Amino acid sequence: MQAFELSLIVSLISVTSFAQDPVPIKTTLILKAPQERVYIGDTVTLECNVEDTVNTWIFRWFINNQQFRGHTDQNTQIIQFVNSSYNGVYTCDAYRRDTRAHSLSSNAVLLVVQERSTTLKVISGRRGGEIYVGDEVQLLCLLDGDPLGWRYELQKTGDENSNKTQRAQSFTIKPVSLSHSGEYKCRASKGELHTDFSDPIQLHLKDFSLQNYLRLGAAGLVLIVLAIIMSKCFWNRVLPAGDSSGYAYTSGQRGSESYLNL
Repeated sequence: MQAFELSLIVSLISVTSFAQDPVPIKTTLILKAPQERVYIGDTVTLECNVEDTVNTWIFRWFINNQQFRGHTDQNTQIIQFVNSSYNGVYTCDAYRRDTRAHSLSSNAVLLVVQERSTTLKVISGRRGGEIYVGDEVQLLCLLDGDPLGWRYELQKTGDENSNKTQRAQSFTIKPVSLSHSGEYKCRASKGELHTDFSDPIQLHLKDFSLQNYLRLGAAGLVLIVLAIIMSKCFWNRVLPAGDSSGYAYTSGQRGSESYLNL
């Protein structure tokens, strides 16, 4: 009888221990960003998913093993206007207030926030990229990452009055003149954020009148050559084909010549 009671007590302890130590719940952390790389000023979302059908979980958020957000029943955290201070390794876990059950810590997610940069590019409608006075030219300010919501500034070195700021990335100059020659650079801004200026590019313009002179000179040379050819053809037609002396005689001259030979 005592052995049966002892066996029953051991079974009850085992069942109680099993009830108090359920299978650990797993969590998965997902980083959502507008593109593969994350840049300063972007908005990122951290999503902590619990592999359980119960919706009464409370979530905790960690960066480099330090809790950075308060306990919340929302499984997402939205971080706006990220900067380099958000760089680190993120994890999350969850627990239930009713049972005090805790999930396992999630997988680690690395967040690296990069600085944005701009690149200025010249677009010309001519082959070879040549630009002549009177042409239309576009200066395109390219920005790393998502360009939505950014403003763009174009600056000409040494000319503060030439600065232009707009929402469009492309700056159009039409028509260009020799005064537009010079060095240009651009940058982008969004609220209090702004990039460094791009590497400068040099805008070289050619005077369109010089091109006209070259064309007129070439056309004049062609006309001179044609005139020489036509003149030669004309004299070849006038001179008798069979006269070996190269002279043309009148009828009187031919009569005189016959008389002298008699």
